[in-house]
Amino acid sequence: MAKQNVFGPGDEGADFSFMRMCNIDRIYIQSFKRAADIVVNAVPTGETTGDDDLLFSVGYLYRHALELQLKYIIRLGVEMKLLETSPECLDAHALYPLWNKARDVLSDESEVKKLGPLENVIQQLHDVDPSGQEFRFERTTMNKPSLNLLPDLVSLTAMQRVVTKVYDQLETCTESLEAQWDARNHTY
Repeated sequence: MAKQNVFGPGDEGADFSFMRMCNIDRIYIQSFKRAADIVVNAVPTGETTGDDDLLFSVGYLYRHALELQLKYIIRLGVEMKLLETSPECLDAHALYPLWNKARDVLSDESEVKKLGPLENVIQQLHDVDPSGQEFRFERTTMNKPSLNLLPDLVSLTAMQRVVTKVYDQLETCTESLEAQWDARNHTY
């Protein structure tokens, strides 16, 4: 068998280029959200399809997109000197501590009040998968079953709808922070 390159160009078309872009953070974030959306949109709705196993990958992809988004907001906060130092939570995967730091960056009280429902969704995701590993593995690092707090029935389309609202709210916050950053660093 000839040597095959996992990351090389293919003969089948649908090649993707990976370029070092100025804001690779946003591309990573968007890619996890988009991948989950593609999977959910490919599953037929209205009946049991036998695609229950997709919950694990979809749950992971959505959760990870939100984790990356929160970490990006925190890093922007550090760069903009809205936070004094880079917090330790950036090295972990727990969503709720990340949200608490991101909320500190979004210090405009009116903006934070608008994000109340978002906090509830982040808390739910954190409660179900506190380590960021439970959608990925069937057992925790303590060898206990994963996802114990996950309800018996979960709708992928409902998950998509709720996560998209949160994602869009965080995206708006990110765009606002980036505009503030640009205004501070570019004099016209």
